[in-house]
Amino acid sequence: MSWYDGTTRAVELTSQTAVWYRSGKPPVSIRWVLIRDPQGAFDPQSLICTDPAADPTQTLEWFVLGCYVP
Repeated sequence: MSWYDGTTRAVELTSQTAVWYRSGKPPVSIRWVLIRDPQGAFDPQSLICTDPAADPTQTLEWFVLGCYVP
């Protein structure tokens, strides 16, 4: 995938949907994405998106582009 400096980087990711409960608020469906660098250049990271139908790769691209809106 395209990375911050415009290079292409291989990453491993896994994703699933879940329900986020907050006290006093209605539950929210979310998609979580866990990213791992097989080269070990950065620590594993997690992302959360409030669109459970969002593609995990697209969620990561939004994050890298800086326009990720949870």
